[in-house]
Amino acid sequence: MKIRFNKLKQNKGFTLLELLVALAVSSVVILIIGAFITQGTRFFNQHSNSINLQNELQELSNVITDSLQEASYLELDKVSGLEKKFHVLTGKTMTDKGKVFFETSTGTEKDITWEEGKPLYIFDSVNGSDIDAADKAGYAYSSYVTRITLSIDDSCKVSANQYLQPLILKLDITVGHNKEERTTSKTITLRNTLSGLKYGGKTFVLGENNALAIPTSK
Repeated sequence: MKIRFNKLKQNKGFTLLELLVALAVSSVVILIIGAFITQGTRFFNQHSNSINLQNELQELSNVITDSLQEASYLELDKVSGLEKKFHVLTGKTMTDKGKVFFETSTGTEKDITWEEGKPLYIFDSVNGSDIDAADKAGYAYSSYVTRITLSIDDSCKVSANQYLQPLILKLDITVGHNKEERTTSKTITLRNTLSGLKYGGKTFVLGENNALAIPTSK
């Protein structure tokens, strides 16, 4: 009985100093693990954001290119307030008294619109007019566009007011999210001979030798 009492007496447990040292070591380990997890999470989010932006930029570039390549009539940089609008007609068209008509019922119209701080929309027009704002929300294609420009490439320019066909367009798109941006520039060669063009507020008609003549109006 005496031997058992002595063993219990010798089992004193941890001292206060040992406990403080253990807590300090544990705190350091926890801080290191927390910093590692935080850094890993931040890297994962940045990498995921970068990949998402690149994928969206590629997809957006492709869908706009597809919409433009088959154009038979174009309106570029049509601005209403802060909105930028590209109006694309695909199919055989004719112009009468300044208005453009399809020769057959198989033609299609498509608008690409964007306003700073708002989504980019790509939608079919209804009888040449915009879709109602209530319905337009369903055609939002991207909320990350921060800049988009579409212009005629200088290689097509013959003079200040004349362009050769087939027309080559230059598309620049920038998308951004979480303080990160991705930009792409693309040249698009139209497959069809245009029947007409509105560009920079001027109306162009076809000239001889597949050239776009001096603008007919503003």
